[in-house]
Amino acid sequence: RILMLALNLHHIQFCLAVTCVLLARGHRVDFVWLPTMRHQRECDPEPDYGNWDEAFMAADLERLGRLEIFERLELFDLRSFPLAERREDMEIECRRLSRIDTANMLGRSLDPEAEDMRSFEANRYDLDIDALRRLESYFDARPCDLALILNGGVMEYGAAYWEARRRNIRVITFEA
Repeated sequence: RILMLALNLHHIQFCLAVTCVLLARGHRVDFVWLPTMRHQRECDPEPDYGNWDEAFMAADLERLGRLEIFERLELFDLRSFPLAERREDMEIECRRLSRIDTANMLGRSLDPEAEDMRSFEANRYDLDIDALRRLESYFDARPCDLALILNGGVMEYGAAYWEARRRNIRVITFEA
């Protein structure tokens, strides 16, 4: 079984195309997605994916998942997996990832002590730890042989890469 992870509209489109190739080659694919259209969002305590465009995208993917046109494809909204317990190693990794996300999104030359930088980093931490805790539940419920993860270094993709490697799952990262 192959995990294909897609966490925003453009990646979902690209990853669905790659998934079709994998299915044609006889693989079983778990397509795990989040309806992410923005890199920041309210977290009270869980991330809110309630924007109209994200709700629209989620509804389309849920309809696709009900079609049952591919017997070896299963679609999973990552939000449907329960939050695993926090662990210290998760928190350490998500603090590291949130710093990378902040530098990647806001630029390396900005003052790291500026309020907007600290606020962005704190929000990215909340989003990364939420994704990581749900991914742990996913991997517990759906062991896979291979994880295909876009980038693998930033945003929630970094959390997925870390969790797959922690579990000794073979990982292939790529850029679209």
